[in-house]
Amino acid sequence: MLIDSTHSEAKINQKTQNKTKDEKHNDRDAKFAYKNANKTFFGYKHHSAIENNHNIIVAVQTTPGNVYDGSKLEDVMEEVLENIAKPEIVCADKGYDDKNNHEYLEKQDIFSAIILKDTRLQTKDKQFKQFDKNGNDNKYLQQYFDPRCEQGQKERYRVEQSYAEMKNYHGLRRSKYLGLQKNQIQAYLTATVYNLKHILTFVNDNISSRKLNSAFKT
Repeated sequence: MLIDSTHSEAKINQKTQNKTKDEKHNDRDAKFAYKNANKTFFGYKHHSAIENNHNIIVAVQTTPGNVYDGSKLEDVMEEVLENIAKPEIVCADKGYDDKNNHEYLEKQDIFSAIILKDTRLQTKDKQFKQFDKNGNDNKYLQQYFDPRCEQGQKERYRVEQSYAEMKNYHGLRRSKYLGLQKNQIQAYLTATVYNLKHILTFVNDNISSRKLNSAFKT
């Protein structure tokens, strides 16, 4: 299971926000945030969980753009567990490397392949931390060297593929509506179209016409 987020630019220009009484030129829910250290955006985030065997989106939740990615892992996973069988491994980037997230996955008996920050693994002189601050074995180091960690992280490129497809071909790059609720609907509809395309492609590539005809016989 892959968890990540992508952003959508708000429908309105950030420079006009709150500078007019015309509500068509204001989006009260959109927020300013950093995409990375050098890039900013004004809009929303779509937090998603993607089943990595067939690249199917199984959960998507929309928030204002300034919501911290790591704070949404548990909410997204709860939606996942309502929709499909419990995954064995969950992978996410360093933005989700939070103690609460690791503990949540451990409680659910799911292996955490979240990419770990260097400070969890190394000292200032770049040596691996064998023990934590309490003198216990460093469980994050054990996680880092577990083969399941590499297995999960090898699949991370798939989530970027799905976001690129939804942005380039299905309009998720920019909000079509004002407000959080309508942007959540846009995310649902976009994910539905994306999933249908991938399901139909899988059926076309793996199931013969004869089998399909037989399956739909009354």
